[in-house]
Amino acid sequence: MPAGRGTLRRGAAKGPEGLQRLRRAHPDGHVLVASHGDVIKAVLARCLGMSLDHTERLEIAPASASLLAMGDDWVQVKLVNGLGPMSAA
Repeated sequence: MPAGRGTLRRGAAKGPEGLQRLRRAHPDGHVLVASHGDVIKAVLARCLGMSLDHTERLEIAPASASLLAMGDDWVQVKLVNGLGPMSAA
């Protein structure tokens, strides 16, 4: 396993679970979560059904935003690498 891949796998496994917990804790609101680019790649890959072996296909710009919409059994990736004004879609 390449260096750091274990950490990436943990982030991919725990990230969406943590986001679902936050969503349930704030059912009528929005939540901002900040993290490192590799963790964001792992979470996005999991949400998109991608293998973690392909996370290098994703580029996460510094200080950019990604926007997810989530429900009990679904997730939509609304934005990746947003650098300007955003609205909750």
